Amino acid sequence: MSFLKGRAGDVWPILFVTGIVTACLFAGVSVLMRMRFPDKSRPEWMLAGLIVLGVFAIWYSLVYVRGWEGAALGMLGFNVIFGAIAGYLIDKAIRRCRKR
Repeated sequence: MSFLKGRAGDVWPILFVTGIVTACLFAGVSVLMRMRFPDKSRPEWMLAGLIVLGVFAIWYSLVYVRGWEGAALGMLGFNVIFGAIAGYLIDKAIRRCRKR
């Protein structure tokens, strides 16, 4: 990956932004889905899908890619997992505030 050729500290902003964007997208899509389909429970399925995708990215980085590129891909997998969990918690907090 070309962004890894610089200093090692250059990767962290990309990884943080990836986690933040994942959390915001998950929360936004989850809120929109709740507004359009209030009786369906799709956010839990989206959370499960993103966690599986993150675990797959970590597994793929450990088994096939390896090296520094594999480490970056594994960190992206962790960010997708934690971003999805953060987005799910944000969605739950928004729904609690709306009920009050």
